[in-house]
Formats: sequence, structure tokens, C-alpha cells
Amino acid sequence: NNDMGHQEEALSYYRQSLEISKKLAEETGTMMSRHSYAISLGNMGEICKAMNRLDEALKYYRQFMEVQHSLMEESTTVESLHDYSMSLVKMGDINTAMGHLDDTRDYYMHALEIRKRLMDETSTIESMRDYSVSLEKMGDISDDMGRLDDAFEYYTQELEITSWLKDETGTIESRRDYGRNISRMGDICKSMNRLDEALGYYRQFVDIQHSLMEESTTVESLHDYSTSLVKMGDINVTMDRQDDALEYYRQSLRIGKRLVEETGTAQSLNDYAVILAKIGLIRQDKELLISAQATWKYLSESFPNVKTYAKKYEIITEQLKKMKPSLFRNILSRFQKKI
Repeated sequence: NNDMGHQEEALSYYRQSLEISKKLAEETGTMMSRHSYAISLGNMGEICKAMNRLDEALKYYRQFMEVQHSLMEESTTVESLHDYSMSLVKMGDINTAMGHLDDTRDYYMHALEIRKRLMDETSTIESMRDYSVSLEKMGDISDDMGRLDDAFEYYTQELEITSWLKDETGTIESRRDYGRNISRMGDICKSMNRLDEALGYYRQFVDIQHSLMEESTTVESLHDYSTSLVKMGDINVTMDRQDDALEYYRQSLRIGKRLVEETGTAQSLNDYAVILAKIGLIRQDKELLISAQATWKYLSESFPNVKTYAKKYEIITEQLKKMKPSLFRNILSRFQKKI
């Protein structure tokens, strides 16, 4: 409720800013004033999306895109092309949230083409990173649409760039991007039943996240390392290596407990419950499953707008009522998702 109050306040300020910037754009017609108007439209799209007012967000993002397109048409510069590509990505993102996958793919593809042009023309670190992000988004939407071969190809192209950026810059951000790209390669190989390849990518993901955590132990680096361990657990379950899976899950559980104790956030509690459920389902340990159930009950009651908590609570409650040893693999597969 506190977050909702802050969002309503932000919405009010953004709306006032939009009225002013629109008036200035109409009265002066300068590129600067129209650029400011576009930024205000984008901000309105962001806050409406955050508040789950998706139809309104779509309206503002569309206007944002139209203004950026007109600015690009009037003066085609690196900056105007970049801004227009960003508006296309925003349109893709909101269409993803609304389940309009064909539209999403069209917007992402258009953004990809512009960013490829910018990378070829400028060869800057920023342009290469933007292009890699667009390849990632094309991979994600291809995956969502069941086009696994396309997704694999986009992620592979992305890997070439993230690998180069990692080697060229050596920054924590570039190494983190590379690690997450490696993780996506593992995910798509797993979906394609290329399990040995998936295992290899996930093992690299663990190594990268461990080195990042050792170098800078933050909440984010601990979370990412824990995620990599869960993925190693998941792939070992898929490959019928239950003992190996348990060891990775236990390592992740120790980190998850630390994050709960240090942050107490909803995400840390959810992540911890997921790991409890995974271990509980392998060991057929009702006590662990009940602990996960209690956590999701608390989260679903505390955050009623987050439907995934209630859904997980329903799943675990249903399975606890009829749990049999022969069912554990089917149940476990329902938790083999990104956390």
C-alpha cells in the first residue's frame, strides 16, 4: 500500500510535467522542447506500466515512439536513432506484458536493425551493448513463441558481443552481462534437450558468478550466485543426478538464508521458499514443503497484487494433500523456472 501511494504521487508529478512539456512543445516547436515532451511521455508509460495500467502505458509509449520518430526523421543523428530505437524497445516490452507476442517481435526486430546500423557506423562500447541487448530481447521473444532454433541463434550472436565486451573492458557490469548471457545459453539448450551443452553453460555461469561474488560481495552478487547454483541443481535433476542436484540446492539454500536475514525482502523470501521446495520434493520432506508453503502464504497475503505468490501457494498446498513419492518429478518440474 505504501508503494502504491508513492506510485500515485509519482504519477501526479509526471502528469503535471507532461502538461507543461506538451504546452512548451506546442508553443515553441523546437527540437529540445519536443525531446522533453517525449521524455515526459516515456515517464508516463513507465509509471503506468509499474502500476499495471497497461492500456494507458501502451498509449503513452506509442506517443513516445511517434515523437521520437518525428525527431529522427527531422534530424537523423546517432542520438535520434538511439532514442527512436529505445522507444521501439519500450513498445516491445509493453506488448510483451500484454501478451501481444507478434507485435513485440516486430518492434524488437525494428530496434535490432537500427542498433545494428549504429554499431556498424560508430563501433562504440555503448552501441555494441545496445545491440547485444536487442539480440537478447529477440532471443527471449523467439523462446516465448517456441522458436527455439531462432532463440539459440540470437543468444549465440549476443554471446560473441558480450564476450568481446568482457575481454575489452573487464568491468564488473560486462562480466555480469556475459554471465547472464551464458545462463540464457544454458536455458535454451535445456529447452532443446541438449542437456550436456546446458550443463556446460551452467557450470560456466556458476564459475563467473562465484568470481564476481568473491570480488564484490553484495546483495546482487549473492543473489546471482545463488541463482547459478539453482540452475545447476535444476539441470542435474533433469539429468537424473539427484545427489548432485541436492548439493547445489543446499549451497544455494545457505546463501538464500543469509539474504533473508540481511534483507528480509519479498524476493529473498520467495527465492528461499523455492529452494526449500526443490529440496523438499527431492527428499520427499514434508517439513521443508510446509515451510515453503507457509512462506508463500505470508507473501500472498502481504502482496496480494503479486499473483505468482498465490499461485505457488496453491500448487504446494495441492501437492501436499496428495503427495506420493512417484509424483515428485512431476511436481519438481513445476518449480524449474527462473526465480
